[in-house]
Amino acid sequence: MQTNIPLESMPVWLLIVGGVVAVAQLSFEILALVDMLRRPSERLTLGGRKWLWAILILGVSWIGAIVYFAAGGKPALAVDAASASPVSDRAGAAVSALYGPKKDGDAR
Repeated sequence: MQTNIPLESMPVWLLIVGGVVAVAQLSFEILALVDMLRRPSERLTLGGRKWLWAILILGVSWIGAIVYFAAGGKPALAVDAASASPVSDRAGAAVSALYGPKKDGDAR
């Protein structure tokens, strides 16, 4: 019983689908690796161990990349609303940046 099918006997559409799936898988893994390498270690789960994430992404293929994007990164810290400057201060700074500092007698 022959278990290997010669490449010449496979339909062309099946070869094209296989090529598209292979390119999509490779692209997804590269995207996950680039994101993991650019992310600071303190914003990664698993103790920030990038080598462990790289093994998971490359070793488990689609599933590793999906797990990384689903659970690999910690959410960014929210900005404390109380420490942010009031809107009027920011608006005044924007007006000063656009039109220069306020002079005596200006209507603004």
